[in-house]
Amino acid sequence: MTANKVSHGRTKASSIAENVLGPASQDMLDLDSDKLYDEVGLLVEMQPQLVEENRVDLRWVDFFMKSKDRNPCTEFKKMVTFVLSSPVSTASCERVFSMREQA
Repeated sequence: MTANKVSHGRTKASSIAENVLGPASQDMLDLDSDKLYDEVGLLVEMQPQLVEENRVDLRWVDFFMKSKDRNPCTEFKKMVTFVLSSPVSTASCERVFSMREQA
């Protein structure tokens, strides 16, 4: 692989992280672009072997279990933990304010 392709791939991996997490989050999570690049390549390589599952968390568990002998995927784990632990809505917070206004 040429240096230009490797550089472009690493830039692309950083771009994926930035698009998923936002520009500030990548620095906050202290992601290593080189490791992330390798992990993206492993995910692409292993994708046909991964289970078809509706729940995204179970798909990631399957990937991490099947890849643990080849690569611990520390950067993906940081990203997945961050994304899956983020609330999908503000309904619970809004409910508290609504209840407070009624009191």
